[in-house]
Amino acid sequence: MANQSIDEFFKDREDQGKTKDLPSNVKIAIQAQVSSEKLTSNEHWDYFLSVLEGYKQQTQEAMRSLDMLVWLPTTVSHESLISLKVNHAYNQGVVDALEQISEIPKRLVKDGELAQEIIKEFKTSYDA
Repeated sequence: MANQSIDEFFKDREDQGKTKDLPSNVKIAIQAQVSSEKLTSNEHWDYFLSVLEGYKQQTQEAMRSLDMLVWLPTTVSHESLISLKVNHAYNQGVVDALEQISEIPKRLVKDGELAQEIIKEFKTSYDA
């Protein structure tokens, strides 16, 4: 799914044709690449991860823009510099949170599989 275009993604779904109405930030989020170590082999979780990755990429781009503004020769007032630094710190917090959230699906799937194994062992030992 990570390499699909939006139109390909919706091709076999009821929502086909509605992609032109999506905001551009949602289109970017849908098309974002997710690192393979975070993928879960579950299309729903992987879609969720691709949306998170898109938002993370957008936030990182905003941070790069803020960094560029800090170094402009016209950015001289103390208030402007503080405002840019606060916005940068806020965006870094968003990126950190999105990275933490993107770890959750893989852990849930892994822990769910472990729980199923424990339940299966419990049932076999209980039935015996």
